[in-house]
Amino acid sequence: GSVLGDAGPESVARMIKLEVRHSQAAEVAPAASPSDAAAHPAVPVATAADGAVSILSVAVSPTHPPLVLAASADCAALLDKEEGLAARLAAGAPFAVGRYRLFVTGSTLYASGRVLYSCVAVAGAA
Repeated sequence: GSVLGDAGPESVARMIKLEVRHSQAAEVAPAASPSDAAAHPAVPVATAADGAVSILSVAVSPTHPPLVLAASADCAALLDKEEGLAARLAAGAPFAVGRYRLFVTGSTLYASGRVLYSCVAVAGAA
């Protein structure tokens, strides 16, 4: 209050406008470019000739089999049958399942040792 009391109403209005502009600029994320991908090699960049790329999640629990959440029924069925899926996801390295190449893009650890993996599956030639 004492700091703002010394400034005139115009100065206070300018400070408020600057704060609003700064908060709006922080909310807008810049679009990623191909050069950004080269600067961040941990983020896999893949393209498929047939355009079949699926984004999926896999919930892993120590007491239950992995739960695959995918829009592609084919991809989900293949992953549901995959032996050692939890260990392969935990390793974090890309791996093949059927005609798909699976990339782990992130993971979130939850209580009781549960993990939710975010993945991208890229279809190859059948």
